[in-house]
Amino acid sequence: MKKKKRVACMIVVMLLGMTSGVIGTRAYLQAQTETKTNAFTSNQNISIQLREPAWDGFTFDDAASDGTKVNDSLDVDEQKKLGLVQAAAYVPGQVIPKNPKIKNDGTKESGVSARVALKVQYYDENHHEITYEKFKAAYLNENGITFDEKWKRINNSPYEVYLYEDVLGTGESTDALFSEIPLSGRITVGENGKLPGFQIRVTAYAVQAEYTDGTELEEIMNQFVSKNE
Repeated sequence: MKKKKRVACMIVVMLLGMTSGVIGTRAYLQAQTETKTNAFTSNQNISIQLREPAWDGFTFDDAASDGTKVNDSLDVDEQKKLGLVQAAAYVPGQVIPKNPKIKNDGTKESGVSARVALKVQYYDENHHEITYEKFKAAYLNENGITFDEKWKRINNSPYEVYLYEDVLGTGESTDALFSEIPLSGRITVGENGKLPGFQIRVTAYAVQAEYTDGTELEEIMNQFVSKNE
């Protein structure tokens, strides 16, 4: 009798196991929606040009120049007036033409309005970057460079960053940051018998005009300049 009970219990356990297996594979009602893909694309971009026509003779209508050669499409007399030519053989007290400016050359179809800035770096005769004040004391007259009022200085250590006050729409350009470099009459010949060499480097930057304004804009521009030195 006991043996029959054990057999009956085993059969019940087996049946329960089979039942649980059936439950585990049972098909439940399910539903799913279609996928909605929302793509964000843009053909908008910022494109700017930096030119110094009084320095090297290249305008916004010309190909880009790095400021180390004159526009050879100009005649000899016009080339002699350029700052690049005069700076190569300067004398103390001379005023050298140099007029950096920026153009937003984006198209109406894909360009955007921009806020622009110029970074100005100063280097001494030993190729060391120095502040404007040290550069002025060493190489400029007592008045120094006259900066246009439409440019606001937002950084001055060690280089200077000037932010243009107006938004530049596509096709628009800035006023020149300055127009000349007035050299000091006190510059003297060194031990090598030559006047010292020194440099001013100018770099242009731009950020979108929309949704950037006020002190936030200055911070954005300074961070952008710092990350792209």
